Order: sequence, then C-alpha cells, then structure tokens
Amino acid sequence: SLGRCFNENFCIEGGYLWGAHFSTNLAINNVGIGVVNIGGSPVNFGVLPADLNLRREAYVSATQLSALWKVPVIDYVDVFGRAGFYNYSIKTTAKILLPGTTIFLAEESEERGTVPMASIGFDAKLMKKVIVRIEGQKTGVVSIFSVLFVYNIK
Repeated sequence: SLGRCFNENFCIEGGYLWGAHFSTNLAINNVGIGVVNIGGSPVNFGVLPADLNLRREAYVSATQLSALWKVPVIDYVDVFGRAGFYNYSIKTTAKILLPGTTIFLAEESEERGTVPMASIGFDAKLMKKVIVRIEGQKTGVVSIFSVLFVYNIK
C-alpha cells in the first residue's frame, strides 16, 4: 500500500492484494444404497457408487483506493474511519476426485467486480516513523481484520 496524507487528519491510500488463497473441502459419504450424507444431512441420489471428495480453491487479487479520516485520541493513538472501494478478481476451481482413482474433474470460473468498502481502526505510534495499525474492514464480499506496520517516509 502507498498513501499520501494531506494533513494530520486526512489521507488517501491505495493498495494491491495478490495471492490470497482460500480452500474448502467437502466429503460426500455413501451411507446406504442411494443415500449420501452432505454436511450431516442424508440426501437420496439413487445409486451412488462410492464416497466423493470435493475441493474448492479460490485465488483473490484486488486493488483498493480509499480515503482515511483520523482523529487523535491521545498523543500516540489515532482512531480512524476509512471509505473507498476494492476492484477484485477471484479465480475459483472446483474439483471432484473420482472414486478409486487419482483423477480430478475440475471446473474453473473467474469473477471480477468492484465493491464498496468501509473500515474502522486505530493507529498506535511506536516510534517517530513506525505505526502499528489495527483495522476491521467490511466490503460487499468479505470482512477483513488486519494488523500491519505502517512506515512514514516523510
């Protein structure tokens, strides 16, 4: 991320997120003739030959542009609010492992979009140029909690 503060209370920041990876696994277990257990609930699919294993993976990249308003609380702590947007790209792969093999059936998809974001947090000044930032963000897609170090170049 890079940013520019115009005074002690107002900053513009931009950033880039790349390589965020998320995955989930789902096991569909054959618990009887034609009955499978999906997430703890039995579902009748007719005749199912064996257990199935599904894996879903997502890779996320995003650019962010936002305005930050800071309010000093004490000498070394500022509370802030942020508003802006993310422009994101999510590449998703869904895989099914064929029973009794090491072969996967896969389907890939990609989604792009722009969503608004807002956050609140605080900056704690450790040294003259180093700040610890704790922030909770909410976007139209996800909620993000982060702890980062900010270095002031000036």
